[in-house]
Amino acid sequence: MEVLSVGSVLWRRRLALALGLLAVVGLWFAKGDTRPTSSGVAFTRVALDTATSQLVASAPAGAPTLAWRASLLAHLVATDAVKRQVAGRLGVPADRLAVVDPTLAVPAVPASLPKGVAEAAALTTAPYVLSVYLVDGSLPIVSIEAAAPHRDGAVRLARAAMSVLESESSSGLDPRMQPFVVESIAPIHATTLVAGGGRLKATAAAVVLFGLWCAVVAFGPALVGRLSHPWRRAPAA
Repeated sequence: MEVLSVGSVLWRRRLALALGLLAVVGLWFAKGDTRPTSSGVAFTRVALDTATSQLVASAPAGAPTLAWRASLLAHLVATDAVKRQVAGRLGVPADRLAVVDPTLAVPAVPASLPKGVAEAAALTTAPYVLSVYLVDGSLPIVSIEAAAPHRDGAVRLARAAMSVLESESSSGLDPRMQPFVVESIAPIHATTLVAGGGRLKATAAAVVLFGLWCAVVAFGPALVGRLSHPWRRAPAA
């Protein structure tokens, strides 16, 4: 009986029900026609070591300087020269690659103006994005994160960045400086990210919204009336 009474109420208010249905259908066409988008990300790490590895020597020369050398090497990836090297090994024009240095992108003082400028500068439309940073200030370990339109591209970008860093092992530096080597310490991990739910999520959201609208149409006026006149009592039997 209660189901029949709710159905009769909805039928009497079918105009409001139809308006809600039209709105839900319009939202479904607006949001449900979008296709899911995918992109690829890859991650790996390299480490700086002395020419005579710390694994075989107890106190090799140059070990205390490895941390700040790793930090400097990570910052150098954002320079135009190194960026062109990475883009060349990747096989894309340099303007299609963006290198983000998160250490320099985040302001030291979290004020509103530098924070807003940093967020605006971090936005990029380049299809390939590379982020290289020091994992820990006390450890000579550099993290490499790559993003590309697809998984294979992200793997190739991470491999290109790793290859460029490994080629910087004391190359082109002052021979009076203590030598160092850059070695990979982790495999390249990659995955595909999917954004957007397509028609399935839009359909589920439309069903939920229409159900809520039916509940509002059926019980909304009675609830508003009771809240507007709380002193009214139900008639005695």
